[in-house]
Amino acid sequence: MAAGIFNEISSRQELGFNAQSAGIYAGYFQNATKEAIAVCQEHGIDISMHTSRPISIASVESFDVAITMTQSQKEFLVSAYPSMEGKAFMASEWAMGIVKDVDDPYGGGVKMYEDVFDELSYYICEAISVSR
Repeated sequence: MAAGIFNEISSRQELGFNAQSAGIYAGYFQNATKEAIAVCQEHGIDISMHTSRPISIASVESFDVAITMTQSQKEFLVSAYPSMEGKAFMASEWAMGIVKDVDDPYGGGVKMYEDVFDELSYYICEAISVSR
């Protein structure tokens, strides 16, 4: 959802930035959940073609910045890929300078996906407005 939200905002505001999604524990080619697709669609964001991919050294090398949902994901990323030191941030940290995990909605109901969508949207909008 995060990459879809970011890319939609970037497109609407003509920022010229593009987010990619890669997961620490993701496999290849898993579709977004039906809940994620439905919640994004309610906000005019189409992630129906999204498929997962695991993070790799090749993908890390192409990142200007990596945004994680949790502190443990950030710590893992920097530990596994030392080149990400200073380029990896939690969503809350990137947006507001605070350390607050974003819950993973996987396996939760639509309400949980809506809450995470709202939280991610808020952080992304805050981060974009701060960086302008």
